Amino acid sequence: TPKLRSLMVKLFICSIVQQAACIEGETGIGKTSSSVVFSLSKPFNKGYQLLNFSEGTKISDTFGNITVIDNQIQHIDKPLTISMKQGNVFIADEFNISKIMDSCAIALERDINKKVIIPGTGEKIKIHPGFQFIICQNEITTIGRKEIPPSIASKIIKIKYPNSDLDLIESICLNIADNIISTHGKFTDDHKSFAKNLANYMFLLNKSDKICFKKWSIRDIKKLYKRIYQNDNKNIIGVSKIHHIVFYTMSSVLPQNEEVALDEIRNNLELSFKLDQSEIDNYINCYKAN
Repeated sequence: TPKLRSLMVKLFICSIVQQAACIEGETGIGKTSSSVVFSLSKPFNKGYQLLNFSEGTKISDTFGNITVIDNQIQHIDKPLTISMKQGNVFIADEFNISKIMDSCAIALERDINKKVIIPGTGEKIKIHPGFQFIICQNEITTIGRKEIPPSIASKIIKIKYPNSDLDLIESICLNIADNIISTHGKFTDDHKSFAKNLANYMFLLNKSDKICFKKWSIRDIKKLYKRIYQNDNKNIIGVSKIHHIVFYTMSSVLPQNEEVALDEIRNNLELSFKLDQSEIDNYINCYKAN
């Protein structure tokens, strides 16, 4: 989509001027996936190292440590150090959850003639000129997120990830389906039409004011497509794509919220897949029978 192309252009510019980037946006709408695609795209094709940060992430998980092997001291490099040495793209996913953000500031040193000391190992290295640091994180208003410390904030460019409008979600759903088809083979029916309808369903679900639902992300779409493909591949009779959607949506709903959730699902299925009420009742009753 034009919005995603614009994002790629911004990352390209950051790479050219050797500037770290921070992609910030809603939960689960493709920030990390877009960064991976960028890191593998030509003319870069640098490869990437991805680290999912958490409150428990340690310096040794990020940079590495020292160990003794066969009576010799050896450095064990971890994703950030590997990227700095090899010129990879380092993708710091959920960076603003971490307690060790300040320690990563040394990776933003852009003087190629200056050596930096790797925390945890003490090794001195020169940062590869092709190295790029990309942060992917949710907005600061999300529970558990922290402000990026000044030691890093002053050295990054913040990029706002496009909001999850219907066109963007539709493009993502279609891309996931195309990828499965190219890897494993065709679905048994029109995957493009289904991708469009599924995108509309996800859009309505995420815009719902019903707090009983967990908002869907790209991870959820991937999981759902995987289930559907496995079902199609095994030729399981009587289990349709809509069955998978209903059961997957309800998997995060608490028992006391079940009826409210099912009413919302009825409405979303009607609007997204143009099903009549008798068809929807069959799917809902199938869920209730299990």
